[in-house]
Amino acid sequence: MYMPNLTDDPEVAPLLAAEIAAEAAWIEHHRRDLARHRGVTWSGLGPAPAEPRPPASLQAAAEAHLAARRLWSASPKGRLLSAIAACQAAAQRAHAVGERARAGAVRDEPLEWCKLALRDLSSEVHTLMTNLDEAQRAVSGR
Repeated sequence: MYMPNLTDDPEVAPLLAAEIAAEAAWIEHHRRDLARHRGVTWSGLGPAPAEPRPPASLQAAAEAHLAARRLWSASPKGRLLSAIAACQAAAQRAHAVGERARAGAVRDEPLEWCKLALRDLSSEVHTLMTNLDEAQRAVSGR
Protein backbone atom coordinates (compact mmCIF):
# COMPACT_ATOMS: atom_id res chain seq x y z
CA MET A 1 0.00 0.00 0.00
CA TYR A 2 1.63 3.27 -1.11
CA MET A 3 0.77 6.48 0.61
CA PRO A 4 2.56 9.79 0.20
CA ASN A 5 3.87 11.67 3.20
CA LEU A 6 1.29 14.40 3.75
CA THR A 7 3.60 16.63 5.82
CA ASP A 8 6.82 18.46 5.09
CA ASP A 9 8.59 16.85 8.04
CA PRO A 10 11.21 14.39 6.73
CA GLU A 11 11.21 12.53 10.06
CA VAL A 12 7.64 11.37 9.42
CA ALA A 13 8.54 9.36 6.30
CA PRO A 14 10.31 6.43 8.04
CA LEU A 15 7.64 6.29 10.72
CA LEU A 16 4.94 6.30 8.07
CA ALA A 17 6.74 3.47 6.26
CA ALA A 18 6.79 1.52 9.54
CA GLU A 19 3.07 2.12 10.02
CA ILE A 20 2.36 0.94 6.48
CA ALA A 21 4.51 -2.18 7.01
CA ALA A 22 2.78 -2.94 10.31
CA GLU A 23 -0.61 -2.49 8.67
CA ALA A 24 0.36 -4.84 5.83
CA ALA A 25 1.56 -7.44 8.35
CA TRP A 26 -1.69 -7.12 10.32
CA ILE A 27 -3.77 -7.54 7.15
CA GLU A 28 -1.71 -10.61 6.15
CA HIS A 29 -2.07 -12.12 9.63
CA HIS A 30 -5.80 -11.50 9.52
CA ARG A 31 -6.01 -13.04 6.02
CA ARG A 32 -4.28 -16.20 7.27
CA ASP A 33 -6.51 -16.34 10.33
CA LEU A 34 -9.58 -15.99 8.12
CA ALA A 35 -8.32 -18.78 5.82
CA ARG A 36 -7.84 -21.04 8.85
CA HIS A 37 -11.49 -20.59 9.79
CA ARG A 38 -12.87 -21.45 6.36
CA GLY A 39 -14.93 -24.53 6.14
CA VAL A 40 -17.09 -25.80 8.96
CA THR A 41 -17.19 -23.34 11.87
CA TRP A 42 -19.86 -22.31 14.24
CA SER A 43 -21.62 -19.15 13.34
CA GLY A 44 -19.93 -16.09 14.80
CA LEU A 45 -16.70 -17.83 15.85
CA GLY A 46 -14.65 -16.81 12.82
CA PRO A 47 -12.76 -13.53 12.73
CA ALA A 48 -14.51 -10.38 11.60
CA PRO A 49 -13.53 -9.00 8.20
CA ALA A 50 -10.29 -7.02 8.25
CA GLU A 51 -10.72 -3.33 7.66
CA PRO A 52 -7.43 -1.64 6.79
CA ARG A 53 -6.87 1.75 8.36
CA PRO A 54 -7.36 4.65 5.99
CA PRO A 55 -4.25 6.55 4.84
CA ALA A 56 -5.08 9.54 7.04
CA SER A 57 -5.15 7.26 10.08
CA LEU A 58 -1.71 5.83 9.21
CA GLN A 59 -0.37 9.37 8.74
CA ALA A 60 -1.82 10.43 12.11
CA ALA A 61 -0.27 7.40 13.82
CA ALA A 62 3.16 8.19 12.31
CA GLU A 63 2.88 11.82 13.43
CA ALA A 64 1.83 10.71 16.92
CA HIS A 65 4.87 8.42 17.15
CA LEU A 66 7.11 11.29 16.05
CA ALA A 67 5.57 13.64 18.62
CA ALA A 68 6.09 11.05 21.36
CA ARG A 69 9.69 10.49 20.24
CA ARG A 70 10.40 14.23 20.26
CA LEU A 71 8.81 14.63 23.68
CA TRP A 72 10.93 11.78 25.03
CA SER A 73 14.09 13.15 23.39
CA ALA A 74 13.54 16.51 25.08
CA SER A 75 13.01 14.92 28.51
CA PRO A 76 15.95 14.68 30.94
CA LYS A 77 16.04 10.89 30.56
CA GLY A 78 15.90 11.13 26.78
CA ARG A 79 18.67 13.72 26.71
CA LEU A 80 20.76 11.60 29.07
CA LEU A 81 20.37 8.38 27.12
CA SER A 82 20.95 10.12 23.77
CA ALA A 83 24.12 11.74 25.11
CA ILE A 84 25.36 8.45 26.55
CA ALA A 85 24.73 6.69 23.23
CA ALA A 86 26.69 9.44 21.45
CA CYS A 87 29.51 9.04 24.02
CA GLN A 88 29.62 5.31 23.41
CA ALA A 89 29.72 5.76 19.63
CA ALA A 90 32.52 8.34 19.94
CA ALA A 91 34.43 6.01 22.28
CA GLN A 92 34.15 3.17 19.76
CA ARG A 93 35.41 5.41 16.97
CA ALA A 94 38.20 6.72 19.21
CA HIS A 95 39.26 3.16 19.97
CA ALA A 96 39.35 2.33 16.25
CA VAL A 97 41.39 5.46 15.48
CA GLY A 98 43.72 4.66 18.38
CA GLU A 99 44.24 1.15 17.01
CA ARG A 100 44.95 2.60 13.57
CA ALA A 101 47.48 5.04 15.06
CA ARG A 102 49.15 2.30 17.10
CA ALA A 103 49.36 -0.01 14.10
CA GLY A 104 50.76 2.80 11.98
CA ALA A 105 53.44 3.55 14.55
CA VAL A 106 54.37 -0.14 14.66
CA ARG A 107 54.63 -0.13 10.84
CA ASP A 108 56.91 2.93 11.03
CA GLU A 109 54.47 5.21 9.24
CA PRO A 110 55.80 8.75 8.78
CA LEU A 111 55.24 11.12 11.69
CA GLU A 112 52.94 13.25 9.53
CA TRP A 113 50.65 10.23 9.13
CA CYS A 114 50.68 9.67 12.89
CA LYS A 115 49.84 13.36 13.46
CA LEU A 116 46.78 12.99 11.23
CA ALA A 117 45.68 9.90 13.15
CA LEU A 118 46.13 11.78 16.44
CA ARG A 119 44.10 14.68 15.06
CA ASP A 120 41.29 12.22 14.30
CA LEU A 121 41.63 10.75 17.79
CA SER A 122 41.49 14.23 19.32
CA SER A 123 38.33 14.96 17.35
CA GLU A 124 36.62 11.83 18.69
CA VAL A 125 37.69 12.62 22.23
CA HIS A 126 36.28 16.14 21.83
CA THR A 127 32.98 14.65 20.60
CA LEU A 128 32.94 12.27 23.56
CA MET A 129 33.58 15.09 26.04
CA THR A 130 30.93 17.32 24.46
CA ASN A 131 28.36 14.57 24.84
CA LEU A 132 29.54 13.82 28.37
CA ASP A 133 28.86 17.49 29.21
CA GLU A 134 25.39 17.14 27.65
CA ALA A 135 24.73 14.03 29.77
CA GLN A 136 25.77 15.91 32.89
CA ARG A 137 23.49 18.84 31.96
CA ALA A 138 20.63 16.41 31.46
CA VAL A 139 20.93 14.93 34.95
CA SER A 140 21.43 18.31 36.59
CA GLY A 141 18.34 19.77 34.92
CA ARG A 142 20.19 22.41 32.90
